[in-house]
Amino acid sequence: MQTLNAFSGAPLAFIFYNRIMKTLCFPAVAAVIFYSCTPAITPTDTVTLNSNKTGGIMNKTATKTDTNTYNYALSCGCEFELKVENEDAMKNIYYDISNIALKSSSHLVKAYPIAALTPGTYTGWLAVVTLKPDTNPDLRDTLRDTVIVK
Repeated sequence: MQTLNAFSGAPLAFIFYNRIMKTLCFPAVAAVIFYSCTPAITPTDTVTLNSNKTGGIMNKTATKTDTNTYNYALSCGCEFELKVENEDAMKNIYYDISNIALKSSSHLVKAYPIAALTPGTYTGWLAVVTLKPDTNPDLRDTLRDTVIVK
């Protein structure tokens, strides 16, 4: 006795085509259905590096020397570390960066003119960057200062 199945009497090409379609198309259709129903991933809030500068153009006289301060914090309130990425080669302005490598929720950088400046106008800058993995991507800022020596 001969057993009959759904493909009995069908041409061999049709049987082959049907099996290929089931083998290849089903996973593709299932993937489309699965990924189209997956909820969208909402991006997290963007973290920014906030800088608050106190001071302006510094004046240096025989009796008085101004300083500027920069207070850095992340918008998330998270702890982070900073490092110096680059600095002015002239070094007419000194930046006190003694605590920026410590993990903290805020960092204070002080800027003041070096002692041995003759009368004139001088500028200085310092580029800082956050360290990974505290922020991704790295966040950068450049401190810029001017001093007038009288």
